[in-house]
Amino acid sequence: ILYVFFCGKYFKHLSLIKKLMKQFILFVAILFTGFSFGQTNSRAKNSPHEIYEKVDKDATFPGGLNAFRNIFSQRFNANNVKANARVVKTSISFIVERDGTISSVKAVGQNSSFNWEAINTVKKINIKWKPALINKQPVRQRYKMPLTMNFE
Repeated sequence: ILYVFFCGKYFKHLSLIKKLMKQFILFVAILFTGFSFGQTNSRAKNSPHEIYEKVDKDATFPGGLNAFRNIFSQRFNANNVKANARVVKTSISFIVERDGTISSVKAVGQNSSFNWEAINTVKKINIKWKPALINKQPVRQRYKMPLTMNFE
């Protein structure tokens, strides 16, 4: 069939067929581009139970992160920490809920007494945060904060 197409009587229509194929490919490309740009944002439907890490606006503590750190350092009881090293590190994570409260406080570090005191100190701070926002709606956000303490 291809031999007849290229060598036979259809050869004079080859330029017309090429032009139609280019238009068809362009049409398909535009059609699929419209589908990809027409997709809705999966974050638009905010689940009340989902925990987000990427949001439009992060959760904030009244007065900022420095205010949170100051309150944390005032309420942290270093006497409850048994440390063999001069420098102790942990990473605290918690969820800022849709109403601004804190839940699921965890600490990951090598010193268990330091982790325990860090968790209890965060739980003692009962000041509400401004929740994170997606599409101007409050959502749950995981918040992480490294913590390093020098013991002399």
